[in-house]
Amino acid sequence: MAAPAVSGLLALMQEFFQGRLHLTNSPALMKALVINGARTVAQQYDLQVANSINYQGWGLVNISNTVPPVMANGNPSTWPTVFFDQSTTNALATGESHTRELTVTTNAQPYPLRVTLVWTDPPGNPAAGTKLVNDLDLVVTNLDTGEYYVGNNIPSGSAFTVASSTNSPAPPDMINNVENVFLNRPLGKSYSITVNARRVHVNAVTAHTNGIVQDYALVISSANGSLSNAFTISPGTTPPAVLNPNPPLTVVSNGVPLLDQRVGANSPLLLAPNGATNQWNFYTFTNPTNFTNVAIITFLPPDLSRPRFSEADIDLYVSRDSGLTNLDPAVIASASKSLSRGGTEAVVFSNSTQGAVYYIGVKSEDQQGANFGLFAIASQFPFGSRDADGNLVLQGVPSGLDIPDGSPDRPRAALVFAIGVDPVNVRRVVVENTITHESGGDLLGNLSHEQKFAVLNNHRAFMGRQTFIYDDSNQGDIRFSQPVDGPGSLRDFLGTKAAGVWQLTMVDNAPTQTGRVDNLTLRIEPQDDLTNAAGIVRTILPNRWFYTFVD
Repeated sequence: MAAPAVSGLLALMQEFFQGRLHLTNSPALMKALVINGARTVAQQYDLQVANSINYQGWGLVNISNTVPPVMANGNPSTWPTVFFDQSTTNALATGESHTRELTVTTNAQPYPLRVTLVWTDPPGNPAAGTKLVNDLDLVVTNLDTGEYYVGNNIPSGSAFTVASSTNSPAPPDMINNVENVFLNRPLGKSYSITVNARRVHVNAVTAHTNGIVQDYALVISSANGSLSNAFTISPGTTPPAVLNPNPPLTVVSNGVPLLDQRVGANSPLLLAPNGATNQWNFYTFTNPTNFTNVAIITFLPPDLSRPRFSEADIDLYVSRDSGLTNLDPAVIASASKSLSRGGTEAVVFSNSTQGAVYYIGVKSEDQQGANFGLFAIASQFPFGSRDADGNLVLQGVPSGLDIPDGSPDRPRAALVFAIGVDPVNVRRVVVENTITHESGGDLLGNLSHEQKFAVLNNHRAFMGRQTFIYDDSNQGDIRFSQPVDGPGSLRDFLGTKAAGVWQLTMVDNAPTQTGRVDNLTLRIEPQDDLTNAAGIVRTILPNRWFYTFVD
């Protein structure tokens, strides 16, 4: 019954606003009005957004709260509800904010105050870890006491927001595109209401051609809908007590991937040479060892909104100069960088020292923004070498990596990376993978590179420690080798560049049994030199094959 009841309520609201007030509200404003007018169903329920079971959402809708009878007089200055709709002028870019100051009259102070923020978020990518694309924050500050209230900071067992302090600030809601601040009575006299743009990754306002912005709808009301002249609102002049909306410089630990990182969109209409601030995320990595080899990579970058076939386009910059984090043009120009058309990037150093600090910038060149992972590691040995036959040998890092125990509902994975620095063309890939596991049938191992993949082990049954050698060439010259389980084939990598990131994702999707990835070694045979006079001269064994390509 909930859906038809709310649909009917929305139809009555639209008829009232269009017929009586001559207003055409956005869907975001209609949603904000309905939520703002709802009330908790029963005392045993609360409005905490982090509950594992959502018993009531934002409560039971009530049209007399959403559209108070006094609104029929057509004089907004007397209404107990004030609202601001989405518009090109009511839009925010990353780091911007709008503040309005509220003066509560004495006849409204004995009743709760309700503030609701809603925005129409661009469609999120199902592959992204967090589906929210653009993140706005609602903050209400009591100007008399200095206390401030963060959107959706409603504790268990309560229907009202609790105050935050600068010593122990409440974490912002980075999941929902609805934020509420409900203040219990009695109220103070003066409040500021601020909407902060924490991170706006994708432009949500097509008519806004000079920035990457998100517009919003805001509703402010007294819980007593029968009041008139409950408060007055004016443009804010007092800065609210809020945290910096920009995230701090993130520290990257040696050999520990950072997942679900997010970077904003590149607007085709903003022509600044180094882009806008929301296009960048910044990190720092310190070499904790005396190893001289350091690699910094990005991986798994789906777009933040509207999935497509190719991965998002992000670039990686690394510098020893902290000016990178301030977008210093000279530092950006001199930084080590990886600027491929995709989003899997790698920067490798062979002359690092213990304690060396690297400043890392990840920049989106994609008009839809990106969700990605970041990995940095210091290694005792080079990431690649040549064997006696001139083949590239890439060693996966980290070695001896535990595979987290997963389940069908929540599969988990160990990530191992092999990093190539030689840009030769690939003719053949041979993989040696050593795994220790209590039940190998729980596992699926996927090797990916340059948007191609091959599933090495697809729930193959084994127990204990096993070494598998995979070769799909059918040349017959690798002892004890076997083809991959699939889907995909190691032959799919033929013709790609060996340089870049080779990623093994070892997925466990069954509970209880555990294990680890002990070793990953790739032997990459380069394409034959076709410029010599002899061409390709090979001996092919009986009933075997030789695969190559001509570019």
